[in-house]
Amino acid sequence: MYVYQCMLASKIKTDRLILRTPLEEDLEAIFEIHGNPQTNRFNPAGPHQLVTDSRTMLKRWLKHWEKYEFGYWVIATQKDPQTIIGCGGLMYKDIAGRQRANLYYRFRPSAWGKGFASEMATAACKYAFEELHLDQVAALVRPSNEPSIRLLKRLKMVRRGIIKDKKGDSYFYILENEDAT
Repeated sequence: MYVYQCMLASKIKTDRLILRTPLEEDLEAIFEIHGNPQTNRFNPAGPHQLVTDSRTMLKRWLKHWEKYEFGYWVIATQKDPQTIIGCGGLMYKDIAGRQRANLYYRFRPSAWGKGFASEMATAACKYAFEELHLDQVAALVRPSNEPSIRLLKRLKMVRRGIIKDKKGDSYFYILENEDAT
């Protein structure tokens, strides 16, 4: 696992990344990431069409932070802490009839292939188990999203089934606390 320094859930440092609570002033970067068709290739909802779509999402993220004191982060590198390269982390979501800590990530294409998603996801799982004392972390992934499936398997997540929605199927993965390394 990557070593991380946990100052608060609102700001975590990994070997190369800074994971921090999103702010209202991050809206433009969040829209650039979530409005990009490339980053939404496997997202059944597709890219955000308007900045108001991202604003609504950001408000939902901030409400989760307010209620639970953790949630999805904005992500920057330690080398360039002012540039947001992605978003990700854990947020409660109803999955398979239960509120679960859902692992999520989305990165700018310029950040792909550098291990940043793996580093963030590892830190998020470590935080879930060591700091939040959760029993499991869940993830949903479309069957065609092979890069994310490989990442979930590297995390030792186990596929537990298929979740159907209006736009297709998602694989449902779980990492139990006792299975984490």
